[in-house]
Amino acid sequence: MKQSPGAILPTSNTKRTLWVILLLMMIVALSLIVRLRFLAEPFDCDEGWYAYMGQEILRGSLPYRDLPEMKPPGGFYLYAAGIALFGPTAVGVRLYSLIISMISIIGVYFVARRMAGITAGLWGAFCLAMLSASPLMLGGSTNLEVFLIPPLLAAVWFHSGETPPGRLGLFLSGVCIGSALFIKQVAVPFALLLALFSFYAVPERRLSRQLRSLAWYATGVIAVSGFAVAWMAYQGILADFLHYNFTVPYRYVSKNDFSGPPLGLVLDRLAPELVLGSIVAMPAALFFLLRRQSRGLLLGALLLPAAWLAVLLPGKHFPHYFVVLMPFLAIMTGIGLARLKQVEYPLRLAAYGVLAVVFVWCGKMAYPLYFVMTPHELSDYKYGSTFIQSEKMAEYLRSHTKKGEVFYQFGFNPELYFLSGTRAPLPFAMSISTVFMRDPQRAVTTMLAKLAANPPHYLSYDQECGNFPGKSEVVNIINTMYVKDASFGSVTLYRFRGKE
Repeated sequence: MKQSPGAILPTSNTKRTLWVILLLMMIVALSLIVRLRFLAEPFDCDEGWYAYMGQEILRGSLPYRDLPEMKPPGGFYLYAAGIALFGPTAVGVRLYSLIISMISIIGVYFVARRMAGITAGLWGAFCLAMLSASPLMLGGSTNLEVFLIPPLLAAVWFHSGETPPGRLGLFLSGVCIGSALFIKQVAVPFALLLALFSFYAVPERRLSRQLRSLAWYATGVIAVSGFAVAWMAYQGILADFLHYNFTVPYRYVSKNDFSGPPLGLVLDRLAPELVLGSIVAMPAALFFLLRRQSRGLLLGALLLPAAWLAVLLPGKHFPHYFVVLMPFLAIMTGIGLARLKQVEYPLRLAAYGVLAVVFVWCGKMAYPLYFVMTPHELSDYKYGSTFIQSEKMAEYLRSHTKKGEVFYQFGFNPELYFLSGTRAPLPFAMSISTVFMRDPQRAVTTMLAKLAANPPHYLSYDQECGNFPGKSEVVNIINTMYVKDASFGSVTLYRFRGKE
């Protein structure tokens, strides 16, 4: 029987599409199963702080005015959306980020497919499913990098075809990049790369045409930025936004007040994912750059240095920064694996042998993390007992306080607010935030006056944060107004004497 002229797809194409959907669903399901194991891992301080910010936003608070932070506001509102949808629990927040991560896997499939075909897309999706799940990279956590990836991939998709995007594609790509920039500033290298592509990769190399192409892309970025700036101006937080997103990050990067872990240690811990992701991606990217085979492949290759720049831009070496690198390593790895069938048989056989050895080595290194260690043992391996003790302390506070009751932690344990259901004396949720405020000394004075005038029923003090501003004054308040209630590792919990 002949195919009907009105049929959308031939039978063979329909079967292929169904197989692709099935394989993609299997990849997503595999990644989901792997990550579900880490749902019970204790919240870290960044997750806890962003979750608390999201919770406070739902209560009517505003970033910067009530919640000082040196990142754009987009991520905080995404946290708020997740808490509204899944509830104010650590598991709810982690489930929300899991969905975002699964969207990223599908996004890698579509980008790699557009650059080099279905096989490359499936390989790319599989690589991201495995590479980005690493508990040492905090791939299963809810850091802002997780939210950053989908808009970046969407922006790249418009430029990844054989032909340049039209006006609408350029505009929408700019909208996606503008959205990414309002999640985290490290999207800047990607924004610049796509701006170069918008300018140079037009069919006719006429300056007027190139400028129009760039203008359509820039209009998308400006539309998002303009809306966000207008909203912040209306809320009265624009000046604070400029201070916390420009002055404070410069201070953070240029000074050594807040040093991260040594780069060597981070690279050593992330070696399985970085080696496995780079062994195909880097040679493939170099090959495509030298041969300039197609517009999409050239973009895919250039995305790798842009991603590395995004990782290095903050000037610190925290493992979760590398989450931004993984999708672009996965795209190039997927394309490289798909193209291996075009290599001569002896070289292809040697390549498969090297890949098998590297895969076995990576599997051996990662096996204890996925199948031996419990979530709490993983947390202890990464951070020591800090966040395990925070869980215990939060449980203690839940049983001894009313929901929404004011609590203050002097230290770097903001996760306690979200986990315990207590609230901070805003805007002093983190005592270290006073360093970043416009007038740090005045901020410390205001913080101390607030604690003395309206002392919270419970107050915690972290012995490891004794160099924070206001330390001696807080100790004096503790000695005169509080009694020791319990200890949780380096953190001591005090109870207000008036509650006895």
